[in-house]
Amino acid sequence: MDKISLPDTCLSCVHYQQQGLKHDELAKRLDWLGYPIPAKRQRFGYCQKSEANVFWDERCSRHSSDPLINTHACPVRPKPLETRQDVLF
Repeated sequence: MDKISLPDTCLSCVHYQQQGLKHDELAKRLDWLGYPIPAKRQRFGYCQKSEANVFWDERCSRHSSDPLINTHACPVRPKPLETRQDVLF
């Protein structure tokens, strides 16, 4: 059986719990043809490891995906939903 593939962001992390949708000013502004689109709502959830709300396309140093999931590269958002301190050691 083939593994599923998810972006290597919070969405594929074992610590991420989906909460719902939230308006995102940093959401993609162009459609697949290059035409402008309005800002939209994005998936957001709760990270149990950092104890913070996160958008699905964030990534931190504590990311750990399930061994049954393949991950692929994904652009990371420039600014997190909530500011948090990463573990330095």
